Amino acid sequence: MDVYLENLKKINGLSLPDFMDGNQLRNYQNELDDFINRLPDLSNELLKVFVSGDMYLLNRKLENLAAVLKNLYANQALAKCSQLIELLKTDKEKDELDIILGKFVVELTTLSIDIQLAQYKQSDNIQTNNIQTRSRISEDSDSDRKHILAIDDTSIMLNTLKAMIDGEKYKFSGITSGKAALLYLDTHNPPDLIILDINMPVMDGHELASYIKTKGHKIPIVYLTSSATKENIKKAVQLGASDFLVKPVNKELVLDRIERCLSDYQNSSS
Repeated sequence: MDVYLENLKKINGLSLPDFMDGNQLRNYQNELDDFINRLPDLSNELLKVFVSGDMYLLNRKLENLAAVLKNLYANQALAKCSQLIELLKTDKEKDELDIILGKFVVELTTLSIDIQLAQYKQSDNIQTNNIQTRSRISEDSDSDRKHILAIDDTSIMLNTLKAMIDGEKYKFSGITSGKAALLYLDTHNPPDLIILDINMPVMDGHELASYIKTKGHKIPIVYLTSSATKENIKKAVQLGASDFLVKPVNKELVLDRIERCLSDYQNSSS
């Protein structure tokens, strides 16, 4: 339990008390599990209610959510939720509220995934770091930039990621299918990190990650997803996921997760 609590304290979105006894931690874990299980449906409900225009119902759901976030010590998300409740009382344009609500849902989904990763890190059977599945970071003969390979079936997402990542620090490559990704990995030096979309036609992210593992490629994988269901996250972790990014992505979080994964690898191999 102590290890689990320490993992939870590392989550940026939580502000836990310094100490919890066994009963408090068990009760808290039950509340976390309830939040994780309910969040996918709740996120969809919030967005549907907003589209319907029933702001009274949306306000009620947000107030109930605020009480949950307070019990979880999720102070950052609680502040955003409270801000959104206050904004609903104003004459702010619906399009602007839509953007704010969308960002809030992404923040909640990211928090849920981070909590699940903390849970898996203390499991003997599932290791999210997967140090044994990582290769040494490849050397780029032309540059010291780390090579990031993104695999997503939509060119819009790849262009978005390229604009966020490609630069002095990282070199970016984008591929639009699992089959093309496997060919690339068989004919090129391995990248330092892969960003992989879960929902792709023909070969989805889970299948591709399994093939990558089978072929012996040992590369950290950051999954792109819009779903934080337990089944989705657990399967990704079992296939070697190092971390997750929630769609729609934002630059600050993308760069933070990439830096964290590469730093974790370097620390574990030093």
